[in-house]
Amino acid sequence: MTNDDKLIAAARKEVLAAFQDAALDAGALRALVEGLRAKVEMLQAYHEDETCEPVEAERLRWSGAYFNRQKFFAERNFSIERLLHLIEVRDHLRTQGVRGFAAVRPAAPHKADMSSHPRNPAAANDASPYQPSPNLRKFVEGGELRTIRAALRFELNNNRLSRAHLLAALDWARARVEGVCVPYEEKEFANALDADRSHWTADYYDTQTVYLTTNFSAERYAHLVDVRIDLRERGVAGFVSTDNAADQVHEGSKPAGAGTSERTAASMPAQTPRAGVPPESGRSNPSLFKLALLVGGALAAALILLTLVK
Repeated sequence: MTNDDKLIAAARKEVLAAFQDAALDAGALRALVEGLRAKVEMLQAYHEDETCEPVEAERLRWSGAYFNRQKFFAERNFSIERLLHLIEVRDHLRTQGVRGFAAVRPAAPHKADMSSHPRNPAAANDASPYQPSPNLRKFVEGGELRTIRAALRFELNNNRLSRAHLLAALDWARARVEGVCVPYEEKEFANALDADRSHWTADYYDTQTVYLTTNFSAERYAHLVDVRIDLRERGVAGFVSTDNAADQVHEGSKPAGAGTSERTAASMPAQTPRAGVPPESGRSNPSLFKLALLVGGALAAALILLTLVK
């Protein structure tokens, strides 16, 4: 199994784990599943055989046991059809008040402890009060550089986190896993940093996020932190902390990739895409992203892994 195969398997596992999260409603799950359509490597064609029973349209036969059985089949046949069917069954059981399917309100993000042992001996003397998020700690403990970097980029887009917290997150990860950051360089899809704050816009931030993916250096990460905080202090839409993220994904949510943008046209002047920046550099489906930041858990882990799947 190649590294890409392992990544896809891990992403599929986290997507299915999200179905067990009582804090997520059908709208959030549909947005997640619809977002998979752009990840062709993740999906399989729907099929039925001796190891994968067909989906059952008769609701009278839907039960907790049926849901668990179909979830097992979805592991073997990771198809859009089976995932959407799981959402429908789950929502029906939730409506019927079936035990184990009741909804709960998303809990406020809790602070993780520092119990994970540092891989880098220098971290043993770290007396910092910084507490990593559960997902960052999870991926750091896994030791895979691609997922650690994706988790750090995910932290970057959390509007509730301060400059000190974001910088501490990188320091914490680097103290535990060697090679998280690479030397700063300028190349294709990794152009130079711009120190002129008058050029710092939402589009510039998205562009630099792409450059960070190509050249994950401490300098680029710190620059993105500075840009994000500057945009937040200027009240640019999409960078200001909000506390109602959980209410922004519901039954009427648009699916991922629908072109929804949380930034109003009036907030910043329109800009044409910069040369060398892929069109997908902008973040889509911000509501789902915000919910993932709020809820954390499997949804956040799934989105982190999905960013790495081609």
